[in-house]
Amino acid sequence: MRDYILWGATGQAKVLAELYRRRPLKLVGVIDRAVATAPFAGIALWRDENGLDEWLRDTGCSPPAGLVAIGGGHGAERRRLQQVLADRGCDILTAVHDTAYVADDATVGAGSQILAGSVVGACAQIGEAVIVNTGTTVDHDCRIGSGVHLAPGVTLAGEVVVETDSFVGAGATILPRVRIGRGAVVGAGAVVTRDVNPGAVVVGVPARPKTVIVPA
Repeated sequence: MRDYILWGATGQAKVLAELYRRRPLKLVGVIDRAVATAPFAGIALWRDENGLDEWLRDTGCSPPAGLVAIGGGHGAERRRLQQVLADRGCDILTAVHDTAYVADDATVGAGSQILAGSVVGACAQIGEAVIVNTGTTVDHDCRIGSGVHLAPGVTLAGEVVVETDSFVGAGATILPRVRIGRGAVVGAGAVVTRDVNPGAVVVGVPARPKTVIVPA
């Protein structure tokens, strides 16, 4: 049985803890600056990495394995915290649910999470600290940059590129060979038929840049 920790103590942590419950892994702690109590009975809650450092010093344990359980449009922070764990000697886990399908020639980077009912197709490339959420399809030859979050029910057709730290909302569809620029946001239910610029927010069917109304 191998010890592991989660950075994050809300919904994504609950999903990952359930996924790992049937694996030879033992959750020994969670890190979260915002929550008051850990979501799991009998599991230590540390406010930051100093708590982890104190636990390692007091117990004399080797660094546990670790995974960052922070979803949403927080890709850059997810990647940063993953590096914080790695710098402390924690092996970074990769989570693939038993009901997910990952093609033999697909690649999945460290810290990425392929959740229940998801499909990662032939020759797809998934970067580090990526979340492929419940029931999402990443078709053949897609390239997903590090820190991306694909929300539940997303469909990426073949050869789609989603650049680093982008967020694709629930139920969105990206048509073949479309590129989503770095840090872009695709709204829930959108159908994206053409490239999205870095940092842009697009919504609707077909997806268009979101209009920001500035009060007079």
